[in-house]
Amino acid sequence: MTGENSIHAKKTPLPESSINPKDLKGFIGRSDDLEHICRKLMGLEQGEVLTIKGAGGIGKTHIVKKIAVAVAERGLFSGGIHFIDCEPITDSRLFLFKAAAVFGLEHAEEDIWQHLRDHHDGQERLIIFDNFETLLYLNEQEEIKAILSKIADYAKVLVTCRELLKIEGKVDYQMRQLTTDEAETLFLSKVTWATKQEKELLRQEILDPLLNNNPLAITLITSDLPKGRALLWEFFISNSRFFLCCVAGTIPGIGPQIWVFQTIF
Repeated sequence: MTGENSIHAKKTPLPESSINPKDLKGFIGRSDDLEHICRKLMGLEQGEVLTIKGAGGIGKTHIVKKIAVAVAERGLFSGGIHFIDCEPITDSRLFLFKAAAVFGLEHAEEDIWQHLRDHHDGQERLIIFDNFETLLYLNEQEEIKAILSKIADYAKVLVTCRELLKIEGKVDYQMRQLTTDEAETLFLSKVTWATKQEKELLRQEILDPLLNNNPLAITLITSDLPKGRALLWEFFISNSRFFLCCVAGTIPGIGPQIWVFQTIF
């Protein structure tokens, strides 16, 4: 996705309410994931759906937003880049309404598939469906998956999900866990005052053993640490297991453990 032509291309507008490039700065690791996913996305054939699969908090949403910014900067998808959060969707009718809105057909009186067959403008569109796993527990999941497959005939479709989709034309990408080096870099980008001893304890006892190098868990933890209070941090990190509070399902993929800092600060 490089080259002189892309540098001077007119940027494709992003959906301002859901994708803000400023929120995606300081992206750590994942350069190989970005490249592989972009290649798979641009290589999708008509009717294919690319699913980014991974545990909760691993960074699926973050990486697809980063990809949206990258393709927008290169002027790709002249028909628009669209981001749909599936979590608030409660049935197939609402899912179809959201999908139809991408083509300006949310209020169309005729069948939208017939309209697209007869009047599709031929412009390339990217549609990102985030948190698709929430739809797999609905009674109408089969209808929703059928709609998704039809949409892929008229746009490139990128899905984030904790499960692999059982649909025709599916293309899967398994998100890997961060390496401990990447997790440490992420942690220390937010906590810059850790000592050498604390960094060693961080690697040996916390990042992988307790947090599975999960980006969301690291973000939650570092957002609650008081800045500059190294002695208190040293005491805390040395007694980390004592301050674990069991909260089942708080961060999927990590187990029933989450840090609770308010109890000690």
